[in-house]
Amino acid sequence: MTQNGQNLETDERLMDDPIINFPYLFDAQSEQNAPITRTEILEVNGAVINLLTLRLKGRRFRPQAGDAMRLGYIRALIQALQSYNETLKTSELDELEQKIQCLERR
Repeated sequence: MTQNGQNLETDERLMDDPIINFPYLFDAQSEQNAPITRTEILEVNGAVINLLTLRLKGRRFRPQAGDAMRLGYIRALIQALQSYNETLKTSELDELEQKIQCLERR
């Protein structure tokens, strides 16, 4: 079925697909509240970059129905990753500071 030259089946399928698929982060067998590591943050960022690169590398950019919503969620994801990474960095620095103080007492 088409409307204005677009394939509605494809658009509906794209809207139902996850924005980015991270099975290792959201695996039912993994611990639900386990902290995300810096490596996982880098993997997520890499997946976002790959998604955007694939979307933009064609000869012509053709906007799709869900682009604005998808970009909104990507922005929210990136903001959350930046905040989480900053918190992770701060906690790692605090741990290093405690270790240094412990070594200095010896």
